[in-house]
Amino acid sequence: MEARMKQLKRQLLQTAMELEMAQLGAEAPQDLPYDKQFGLLLKTVREYRRLSQAQLGRLSGVTPEQISRLERGRHAPHPRTIVDLARAMEVPPEQLMPTRVFSDWPGYAEATIRELREWLEAAKQEQEQEQEKEEAKA
Repeated sequence: MEARMKQLKRQLLQTAMELEMAQLGAEAPQDLPYDKQFGLLLKTVREYRRLSQAQLGRLSGVTPEQISRLERGRHAPHPRTIVDLARAMEVPPEQLMPTRVFSDWPGYAEATIRELREWLEAAKQEQEQEQEKEEAKA
């Protein structure tokens, strides 16, 4: 029964994050910059814990304004801020670290491969343009 509860909680958090990503126009976390990924995690965990920004601020010592900026992905958090927020929400700090949380996210490999393909295609086009310029000079 306990294993089933953990699985359901994990699914609930994942669904909440997928909804937030969709609102940001992303298919996978890797489609977002680090700051937005962190904001996504922070907001999802905070709401899952049923805390307002003001409540989290009181518990963590981080101002509600700063929490709002972090959730909107306006800037990257200081490592100490991550620890304070995690402690206040009673989760391990790793649960607020995008590189840890999203490393085994469904579709992570596909998103990484897609990014790589796009980068390789752009590099190939750039190389072809350089080659055309060299041929035009000759």
